[in-house]
Amino acid sequence: MIFLIAGMFIDPNSAIIVLVPLIFPMAQAVGINSVQLGTVMVINLAIGMLSPPFGLNIFVGTSVFKKSFSEIVPGLFPFIALSVIVLLLFTLLPELSLFLSKLMLR
Repeated sequence: MIFLIAGMFIDPNSAIIVLVPLIFPMAQAVGINSVQLGTVMVINLAIGMLSPPFGLNIFVGTSVFKKSFSEIVPGLFPFIALSVIVLLLFTLLPELSLFLSKLMLR
């Protein structure tokens, strides 16, 4: 949730630089795999960049498509809903995020 909220207000690079040193030791202490943490973190930040009121991608969309903020936001909700479903799958099923890394170790 912290990365989701951070993604709404600041750009992802800044959020990663500021928050990872705080979150990573706690995740290691609990036993969360670092690959899964990174995957969940990136998905959270991507959802935050799409989410109103200050999602960076909303403002990019308004300038690229020459549409108003109120015209773009309703079209985002299906994408946000689908992204939240993917986030839940990757969070609850760590095998999904660890599949490629385990494949490379073979």
